[in-house]
Amino acid sequence: MQEYYQRQLYNLRVLAKEFAQKHPTAAPMLSGESADPDVERLLEGVAFLTALIRKKNR
Repeated sequence: MQEYYQRQLYNLRVLAKEFAQKHPTAAPMLSGESADPDVERLLEGVAFLTALIRKKNR
């Protein structure tokens, strides 16, 4: 499960960086780890739920 979770968290961060490059005005909010711990927990929760779904479907 840890592998699925880490992969999903990595993918979310890569997508955020790509989005920030295409939308420079949003870049400060998407540069790496968030300074807001609540946003970090939200991303981790999304990664966890996505990892569960991916693991179940494989």
